[in-house]
Amino acid sequence: MAHKKDPQLARRQFLQGLAAAPLMLTFGAASAQETDPSLQKARRVPMLQGWTDETESLIVVLGAAGWSFKSLSGSRIQVNVVKTQNISNTNYVLYRLQVTGLSTIAYSPIGVYDANGVLLDTRSLKGIDLQMSSPRIAVASCANYRKLDLQEAMYNQVQQQSPDMIFFIGDIVYSNSRVSSVIGTPEDPSTALERYVQTWNTVNMYQLEPLIPTIAVWDDHDYGTNNGGANHPYKAVMKEMFRSFYPLPDQHSRLSLGPGTAFRLRAFGMDSYFMDGRSFFEKKKTQWGDAQEAWFNQDFNSSNLPVWLLNGIQFFRYFFTVESLQKSAEPSLLRLQTMLRSRKKPVALFSGDVHCSQVQEIPESFFGFKTYEITSSGIHSSSAGRAMHRKDDANQLFYYGDENFLIVQPTLQNATMDLEISCATAGGTAPVVNRPLRIAV
Repeated sequence: MAHKKDPQLARRQFLQGLAAAPLMLTFGAASAQETDPSLQKARRVPMLQGWTDETESLIVVLGAAGWSFKSLSGSRIQVNVVKTQNISNTNYVLYRLQVTGLSTIAYSPIGVYDANGVLLDTRSLKGIDLQMSSPRIAVASCANYRKLDLQEAMYNQVQQQSPDMIFFIGDIVYSNSRVSSVIGTPEDPSTALERYVQTWNTVNMYQLEPLIPTIAVWDDHDYGTNNGGANHPYKAVMKEMFRSFYPLPDQHSRLSLGPGTAFRLRAFGMDSYFMDGRSFFEKKKTQWGDAQEAWFNQDFNSSNLPVWLLNGIQFFRYFFTVESLQKSAEPSLLRLQTMLRSRKKPVALFSGDVHCSQVQEIPESFFGFKTYEITSSGIHSSSAGRAMHRKDDANQLFYYGDENFLIVQPTLQNATMDLEISCATAGGTAPVVNRPLRIAV
């Protein structure tokens, strides 16, 4: 009989590694194709531009030992390696770069060099004006490395649409196996990490040129257990893993870091809350947990700014088989209702998870003002098709059941927020409704 792994031991081993130099992220041996960077010649170096402001950015690169990174073409930017993480039993190293001196207007190239000083790749990036009044934001979820048939078309749309920023609101990595998804067991961190690496090697999000700033929060698949909650034995290890690949700065004037993987971004004249719906989820009791709800309540009530509230699963129950706050943790939804009724300001709800996108009008009777739940799912995963289209629901203003993501452009004025929304599919991009959606209080 196999011995059950001690979650406390797994956590101690992972956290001991975090304190070491270099960090060791360990998992079992993978195939040569997955572990040898020399066999990935047809693809660019896997890279993601993460947290970014006007002049600085965090870049994560999946590469090999001894690599170096430099600014090119006389650029004045500085490129510094701030963390190096060796992934044991493979040839991979995860590099975290801090790039400073960026412009919000002009792209700056950086070069990637191997241990012999040979130039392997060049990528371009720029800063982002976090004070711009009407950004174009791609909202996406569900990037399944097992479902890649349409990924080329989807990431071509990302590149063509050239959003100012990508908000990824769950399942950026499918780290649990098909078997564990069905039977509901937590994935061992070693095999979960293997799938993080496989995702970076196969998904075209990490091939973009130029790079696009991307910030992320997790849902159940990057968490490592299907529909998982607070009882996940490896959640501390998984949080360290997730934030190794998708880091945020420890401190920034525009960020508030909440419990778990939650955070608030203050930019573009609004507050965007990325809620951790997994670390503290207790079925029928709470989606976010007491500490996260207290953090959100305090931060929400301390500002007059309009709000985007982003969560992995949907807020309202539209289909009987899928998770939602209303179905799985209604007390959290009712507390949110009380909070929004007592502190009225424009709030838009965003969700993912369900492998279809929709725009649902939420009538004034619920929160005290009319708003919308905007679901964006999935950029490439299995598709819901027509299963969740409700032809008799007049409040379902838009529905699309195949691979897609949404481009959302807010315009803010006084106590109103207008949202222009387009849906990007493998065949192109088009508005979802013929007018901006207005949220007014």
